[in-house]
Amino acid sequence: MKKTIEMTLEEWKEKYMPIADMWIFDEQDREFLERQDIRSIWTECSNDPYGSVIMNGGYGVNRIATYVTKVLWEEDFHIEVYIPEYED
Repeated sequence: MKKTIEMTLEEWKEKYMPIADMWIFDEQDREFLERQDIRSIWTECSNDPYGSVIMNGGYGVNRIATYVTKVLWEEDFHIEVYIPEYED
């Protein structure tokens, strides 16, 4: 079983260093993602009514955006970055 790690958005940005975000997919975005290491892919999903959550990996359900990071996530961990609905 994977260990779950929770972190703030700022901690996530500092540690994993996002380099790309995709809100709407087109064929060019899909091709770009296919060239990336799966451990650099993150998905922001709706966590209604509490805001959203960014998780390591690719997800289609409740997807808001997909991110690519410079630093790869560790395979033994499930990472959750909670973003409150009204965070500035």
